[in-house]
Amino acid sequence: MKYPLPTRKLPERPDLAQLKRQAKELLDAFLAGDRERADDATEVRAILKVRPELVDMVEAWNYEYTPLHYAVLERNAPMVRLLMESGADPHAGISPHNEATAAITIADERGYHEIAAIIREEESRRESGRPTADLPTPELRAAMRAGDEDRAIAILEHHRDLVRVHFPDPLTSPAFK
Repeated sequence: MKYPLPTRKLPERPDLAQLKRQAKELLDAFLAGDRERADDATEVRAILKVRPELVDMVEAWNYEYTPLHYAVLERNAPMVRLLMESGADPHAGISPHNEATAAITIADERGYHEIAAIIREEESRRESGRPTADLPTPELRAAMRAGDEDRAIAILEHHRDLVRVHFPDPLTSPAFK
């Protein structure tokens, strides 16, 4: 790692408004290329604890990179691990070439073997039934993005455990845009 990671303890009862402001500042810094804040795993972990839907947030409708894409492109193994542990979707890609532009495909095609291994390790952990972050499945997220209520209902009927999970509003949340 090129930069030392600053540490910061959260107070016993963190101020959610302050954490949201920090999340916005972190995103703004990341988009502006400020690696020092964008590479702060402690801060990213705290933000994802409050706003887990940010793990798969896309930058804009026509430039659909997720935080995982950026971590893969930077070959930032600790950040890839953190994002994967937080429920990042390594198969999310840029439409209409989703599979070819997925973070896992980028890691494989560029020969980032250590990054691809982290992604596959976390996918195996998820598949083994251990708990993961309470995020919608990629299929449910796609149905919600498309406004396909019938498909979303069918997925929820098949995965009843997701019914009680609080998902952000797909019409207003950046996680679904």
